[in-house]
Amino acid sequence: MHQTKATWDRTRVIVHNFVSQFPEEAEFSLVTFDDKVEDRFPLETRSHLDERLATLLPSRLKESKTGLYEALAAAIRAFGTVRPGDALLFVTAWEDSGSSDMQGAVAQWLSAAGVRLFGISFDSSRLPGPPLPGTGVLLQSFTPVGALAHASGGVWAITPAAVPGAEVLPQFFAAVVLDFYTVVLKLTQPLAKTEALKIEFAKGASTSVKPRVVLSYPQALYPCQ
Repeated sequence: MHQTKATWDRTRVIVHNFVSQFPEEAEFSLVTFDDKVEDRFPLETRSHLDERLATLLPSRLKESKTGLYEALAAAIRAFGTVRPGDALLFVTAWEDSGSSDMQGAVAQWLSAAGVRLFGISFDSSRLPGPPLPGTGVLLQSFTPVGALAHASGGVWAITPAAVPGAEVLPQFFAAVVLDFYTVVLKLTQPLAKTEALKIEFAKGASTSVKPRVVLSYPQALYPCQ
């Protein structure tokens, strides 16, 4: 797919509503793509990102699998050194990216950088019916790029292209990004291969769980390089 006026307008609303939940001193970087990476913008403040977004125009070219994975790789590199809580919001008009030779590499780059991937796409062709205006569907059955988000500890959702009156998804994603905890694991022996990671809340008198808590965390541990 390519960005139509409806999806482009929605993209700008999503990004604005996402970054508006963060303090002004928070840093953001922007990467745009179609069938390749078009532009990379350095880390800047929330207001500067809004100004930058207002000047951009949608590409006339279709998004592609190559462009999508190259954009993910460029966005991960833009973070620089590892900082707790870093996250990537990916908005695309074409989600069903198929498998790629870069998929495994991107998953490991996300893990090494400590970056959680959150994604929103407008491809609702696999849904049994349209979501309510202003909402989206959080996926449990993933396409390859959605699986990357899940594996990194993030979330992927699909939503209608029409611009609604309210934006629930970007505000929800921002709340998950802002409310994070760092857990340090000490392994009894080095990992020789990628291992699945499962974290659960233990029941007990000292356990305090927030209502409707979203437990997002990386789904795998990779051997140290």
